[in-house]
Amino acid sequence: MSAARKKRCQIMGRGHNPNPIAVRRSADAQRHPGRLAEVECTLVTVVFGPGKVLRARNHDPERLVSIVKLGGVVDVPVNFPSILRTYGGYQFSLLPGDEELVPCAYRRNEGSEISFDHYVAYVRVRSWDKSTR
Repeated sequence: MSAARKKRCQIMGRGHNPNPIAVRRSADAQRHPGRLAEVECTLVTVVFGPGKVLRARNHDPERLVSIVKLGGVVDVPVNFPSILRTYGGYQFSLLPGDEELVPCAYRRNEGSEISFDHYVAYVRVRSWDKSTR
């Protein structure tokens, strides 16, 4: 499927589409450079140096690898650890590797198994769970 016709996830949040406000604010932030070391399913591993490793989740690891390639240089803004930047101008949103990635949500008219309404209901349930702890 071509990139132009590929379904686009509608979720803006950690691990899915980066928040444009965070992207803008992180543009001039100090950066921590590293290399894309491994991608396994949705788990992305970035190595910053000996003993300094980031494991995070992203919903579209195929796109990340097609742009950066394994071994490619990336960076994470120091005060914005949920954003992964490439030197080609792309940004990816990251979710800590030990957290569960919510399934992508698509608009109903795109014929997806998971509707946007499903995601909104999921977020409400998760928010309720956290408030009762």
